[in-house]
Amino acid sequence: MSTKITKNYSMSGYHEFQTPKPDFMIDALWIQDTPLSVPIGGNHLLVPEPTVNIILSRYRDALGNIYGEKVELSGPITKPCDFKLIPGHTMIAARIKAEWLVYFLNISAQDITDHIIDLSLISTTLNDQLLSLFNSDLSNVQIISSLYRTLKSFAAANMFNHHASEYGVCAIEIIRRCGGTVSQKKLSKHLNVSDRQLRRTVRNMIGMTPKAFSRNIRFLKTLEHADKSKVIDWSDLAANFGYFDQAHLIKEFNQFAKMAPNQLMTLRQEESVFSNPV
Repeated sequence: MSTKITKNYSMSGYHEFQTPKPDFMIDALWIQDTPLSVPIGGNHLLVPEPTVNIILSRYRDALGNIYGEKVELSGPITKPCDFKLIPGHTMIAARIKAEWLVYFLNISAQDITDHIIDLSLISTTLNDQLLSLFNSDLSNVQIISSLYRTLKSFAAANMFNHHASEYGVCAIEIIRRCGGTVSQKKLSKHLNVSDRQLRRTVRNMIGMTPKAFSRNIRFLKTLEHADKSKVIDWSDLAANFGYFDQAHLIKEFNQFAKMAPNQLMTLRQEESVFSNPV
């Protein structure tokens, strides 16, 4: 099996990579490189996303000088918000599955929901290890490979002694792999636990009920497919991604993005000149 990361897709300055093999902790790796030509004051709409990101961040000016190097921990996003785009800003990141953060860094994803904090406040050791990746002549792609290896090594040595609920972990991963299309009732039956027990356990692990998590994952999967499509047929997407009908899909998009599907895609296409898709 390959030990190299592989590019999943690109959209202007955003590049997403898959881990060498399915990873229990890391969902994906990504690079966002905002060019110097981006107008000052530009924004990118971030949509709700139930993951945590560890982000290596730095800036470069028109003369090529590097400044502002730091490592940040970005919590799950529960509501759409604008992210300020800064010309010359590069982010190299790992998307962490929220249920594993407490075992990895001894902090719950719920504690940093809708917040971005300096990683040094949580772990100076990991912060310093990741910052050192900037002190090299590595390309961004080489840095993201090193980021992956560093996080895996740190996790192996620092998994904190919390008791993970096996059926809770399984439920979350099943929802993720099914694209949010499996019902809580089917999950409960499959895992041989009550609906109430499953709902309470998953909420304690990621701050969301299985139903809420499923809805968010389904929305993101639908949006990712729409981003990659040259021609979007919303009725087909509704059928393929587990919505009752197109009206149901439109209602969910209005819930998560606060705008209709076509409005959101128009905005994302305008932003795609310099910003990331998800």
